Amino acid sequence: MPKRFTDTELQDKEWFQALSPIHKCLWDFIRAKCDAAGVWNVNRRLAEFVICQGQAIDWAAALDALKDQIEEIAPGKWWVIDFCDFQYGKLTENCPPHRKVLGLLEKHGLLERVLKGIPHPIDRVQEEEEEEEEEKEEEEEKEKEGVQGGTLPARAVVAKNATAPDGFGEFYAAYPRHKARADATKAWKQVKADANADLRANIMADLETRKAGEWRGAEPKHIPYPASYLRGHRWEDEPDRSAAPGDPQPYKPSEPPPAPPPLPANLAPAVSVWGEVRAVLDTVVDPENFKTWIKPLACLGQADGVLYLQAPLEFHASWIRRNFAEQIGELADMLVDVRAETPEAKGADDE
Repeated sequence: MPKRFTDTELQDKEWFQALSPIHKCLWDFIRAKCDAAGVWNVNRRLAEFVICQGQAIDWAAALDALKDQIEEIAPGKWWVIDFCDFQYGKLTENCPPHRKVLGLLEKHGLLERVLKGIPHPIDRVQEEEEEEEEEKEEEEEKEKEGVQGGTLPARAVVAKNATAPDGFGEFYAAYPRHKARADATKAWKQVKADANADLRANIMADLETRKAGEWRGAEPKHIPYPASYLRGHRWEDEPDRSAAPGDPQPYKPSEPPPAPPPLPANLAPAVSVWGEVRAVLDTVVDPENFKTWIKPLACLGQADGVLYLQAPLEFHASWIRRNFAEQIGELADMLVDVRAETPEAKGADDE
């Protein structure tokens, strides 16, 4: 079980003070046992054993007492509403540890709500109602044109897109995942794409690049909703230009990496700094990845604003440089130098 941040001001909050002792213990239990997205697969027997020594808990009363903090998103699944915001802050696909969290949120059907900052289901219900209203309008248009259950005739499509913001119809038609059109329309206006022809051109060019590359052959669930793409300003991200799934990869003979420069003479111990960084990473990195990639790293020391880390192998060091060096540097407030173990490095400052 990964470590997690704890709210040190929890005891001062009125809603927590109003809870019964059992409900306070249950709140701590759920936050400890939920997954990385804050969803707890309800295990009543275990909770009752841990909290009440096997005595029954009034679960309806518990859910009512925690109604502003926990939501039952499906039978047997409770979601801690502020979990992601408290543990991770703003989630982004550019941060490797966040990708698992984003995947779990999508799996639970919570991704849109978290990215939009919606804490309660009322806005989602409103969005679904808008989508249903939109579908009804489409059906009415079909009936007016004398079409029953078929594709809208060209003039009906033109009439529909005439009411959409400038350029949105073209964007939505080109986007490879057609979900939550009403929300996508709002997002189109929020990023002001309807009023900026250059921005529309950039978005459309980015879509074509992604559809020809990283999205080609991808399952729809691995492509963000159009509204998420727009609100996240994804067209500003560098697309993955590697070959699409199933494309043959050219053979590239491996070359030995150049020898790193010697460690600086003024290298100072940095075990405490690295310990704090590792503690944070342990809360946000998947346990298996943490065990495989982060735990084996050793701290060689620090000098001139650079944190020197040592990996067992060059492949390991290269992987850390690509996936975690930037995040480690931000946590340590230093640049990061990751190198493979060498005879010279042995005997240096280690944990």
